[in-house]
Amino acid sequence: MSSMTFMRWALVLAASTAAAGCPTPTPFETKPSEEDLTAENLERIQTLEVPNPFKFVALGDTHDDYTALSSAVAAINARDDVEFVVAAGDLTDLGLVSEFEWTHDELARLDVPYLTVIGNHDALNNGARIYRDLYGPLDYSFAVGGVKFIFFNSNTLEFDGEAPSRPWLEQQLADLQGANSAIWVTHQEIAHPDDGVDGDGAAFYGRLLDKYPATSLVIHGHRLPHDFTSHHGTPVLQCGTFQVVFTYNVITVRDGAAIEIEFCDLDGCAPPVAVP
Repeated sequence: MSSMTFMRWALVLAASTAAAGCPTPTPFETKPSEEDLTAENLERIQTLEVPNPFKFVALGDTHDDYTALSSAVAAINARDDVEFVVAAGDLTDLGLVSEFEWTHDELARLDVPYLTVIGNHDALNNGARIYRDLYGPLDYSFAVGGVKFIFFNSNTLEFDGEAPSRPWLEQQLADLQGANSAIWVTHQEIAHPDDGVDGDGAAFYGRLLDKYPATSLVIHGHRLPHDFTSHHGTPVLQCGTFQVVFTYNVITVRDGAAIEIEFCDLDGCAPPVAVP
C-alpha cells in the first residue's frame, strides 16, 4: 500500500468515525442503508411528461470533492428546465460504503431523478457489491423523449474480460425501442479505453458506431479534463473530474435527435453549442 493510499484510508476512517450522524462506523462496512436506487429513479423518469425539446444534466468523477458536488446540486436545482441528471461514474474514491452514501446524500437533494454508471474507483475493495446493492444492475437502458439511453459498465481495469458486455451492448443498439437515436452513458472513454496496448476496445466501439449510426452522443468520465471530441464521427462528451475542474453539462435534445450542450461552471453556463 502506497503512502498516499494509506493516508486516504486514514482520512476516510477518521471522517467515518467522527462525522456527526455518519451512517457507517467503519470504512469496512459493505451494506448500504438504501437499495435499488436506479429502479426507483427510472420509475420517476418514466412518469415524467417530458417536453420536446427536453434537457438533462451530465457530470462525472465527483469523488473527493463533495463541496463541488453540493454546489452543482444547488445550481441544477436553481433551474426549472432539467428533467434528470446522469453521473458518469467515480462517485467514490476507494469504493467505501460511506463514500457511496455521502455522494447519494448530495445527489438525493436534487429536485429531479438521477442515474449512474459504475466507475473504476467505485469497483475498488467491496465497491462493486456495494454499488449493485445501492443502485442495481451495472448495465441498463430506457427510452424517453425519443431517445434510448444506454448505461453500461466499461471498466476493463476492474472487470477484465467482463466489461463491456459486448453482446448486450450490441443488442441494445440493434433495438432502439422506437426511439430516434441513442445516447451512451459510461465511464471509460471509448476512443482510448484502458484495455491495454493489444486491446481492441476502441475498434469495437468504432465498429458499433459505424454499424448503428443512430447514436447521437456518447457521455463518459474517467479522464481529468473536461473535453468535447468525436469517435468515428459521433460526438463524445468527457465530463471532467471535479477535483481538477468544476463543470457540469446541460444537454438539450430536440425531436429525439438534435442536441445542444451548455458547458457550465461556478460562474454559470455558456451559450448552448449545437452538436453537429
